[in-house]
Amino acid sequence: HTAVAFGDRAFVYGGVRESARAREGDQSSRFGVSSDVWEVNAATGEWRAVKAAVPPRGRAFHTATAVGEAMLVFGGVDAQGETLNDLWALHVSTVLGTQWAELRPLSDSRMRLFL
Repeated sequence: HTAVAFGDRAFVYGGVRESARAREGDQSSRFGVSSDVWEVNAATGEWRAVKAAVPPRGRAFHTATAVGEAMLVFGGVDAQGETLNDLWALHVSTVLGTQWAELRPLSDSRMRLFL
């Protein structure tokens, strides 16, 4: 999981979780990855699930940082073990609510993730 803070609010995204198959007793696929977003209010201690249209693929081993009013999420590994090389922004203070947007480079040069 990754988490970033905006004042009294923090957002937690993605990470490894127990798979639905493992919960049903099938240990061959014990873990999955999440694309869930949760918000916690540090002042009240309340948690809420954040619903945002068109989220990025679930991932683990990614990075995140806060820039302005957005949580930027880069890279990671998806449920099939594929290394991701994408950049997403979760805009947390928009008129239309919380929204995801994929950010693409302006040139042909690619972002690089070295593992």
